[in-house]
Amino acid sequence: MKRTTTFFVLALLVLTVCTATAGASASPACNLKIVKFTVNNPTGTAPAKIGLTTYTSGTVKIVQYQILDKSGKVVASCRSYCTHCTKKHICNCSLTVKKPGTYDAKVTVYGAGNCHVQQTKKSAITIKAAKK
Repeated sequence: MKRTTTFFVLALLVLTVCTATAGASASPACNLKIVKFTVNNPTGTAPAKIGLTTYTSGTVKIVQYQILDKSGKVVASCRSYCTHCTKKHICNCSLTVKKPGTYDAKVTVYGAGNCHVQQTKKSAITIKAAKK
């Protein structure tokens, strides 16, 4: 009985050490940061062209912009892959919001592996209905 208990305790210790070591080798630290996120032309008449600009730090692969309605549904989106975005850390995109309303603007910056950061500006865009 003593050998069985000793074996069980040793096996449990080995499994605990192996599990802790495996968890420590996760993806590299996320070095991304959104320094500044601006919405250009945040007001207008539908359909309205909106510009979005993000200043970042860290190793950027792609930047995705989304315009969200009150329920969180994406009404417009665009992505930025350009050299300014990946090397100079100035990312921008423009898109068109077709319907009147108040919208949130969201940016997600992606780096290596699963590394990403995001920021949302609530009620950042107000579009009026076109005059008839």
